[in-house]
Amino acid sequence: MYQIFGSDSAVRKALGQLREAARAQGLPGVYIAGGLDVEDGTMGQNTLTQGFETARADGYDAAVLYNYPFAPRAVNGELPFSTLSEAGHWTRNQAKDFGSLPFIPTAMAGWDPRPWDEVEPNMGDLMWYSRTPVEVAAFLEEAVQWANSNPQIRPEPAPAPPLALIEAWNEFGEGSYILPTIGNGFSYGNAIADMLLKSRN
Repeated sequence: MYQIFGSDSAVRKALGQLREAARAQGLPGVYIAGGLDVEDGTMGQNTLTQGFETARADGYDAAVLYNYPFAPRAVNGELPFSTLSEAGHWTRNQAKDFGSLPFIPTAMAGWDPRPWDEVEPNMGDLMWYSRTPVEVAAFLEEAVQWANSNPQIRPEPAPAPPLALIEAWNEFGEGSYILPTIGNGFSYGNAIADMLLKSRN
């Protein structure tokens, strides 16, 4: 948006026009979450502060990350799912430390781009993460618990259920999916459903 409109004020104005157009049609407005990028290998080396500052200056209502598979240092080969979980924890802590913009946590369902031979852009490493249904469900549960524990930056006030995203449900070429497959059956969806049912009881 910044590249298209050229300045923070111009982006803010465009988002304002979108909200006003919605209100003119009888809607309460539009809640707009700005997607942040995570530079490769930045975990433990840098912060996401600049992205949060830009999202706030541009007038977004909240910030969110689509994914962050290369936030840890890139390697050739497989990494444990715990490394991906640590990256998710790091993004949430960055949002909490910034503190002045609502944040929607994202739990990645995995990352394995070997079908597409999609390498890390800077080093050219082909890296992927191991994963199990239990690990993916636990990662999502942690994101939900984090949202509940940080009401000051939740987009939606309690007692509404907290917002948490899963990336993704159908990224087969990047190994980030929960849809059923011949190899895994419904195990990922079932694990998430079991976790959500358990958390409600």
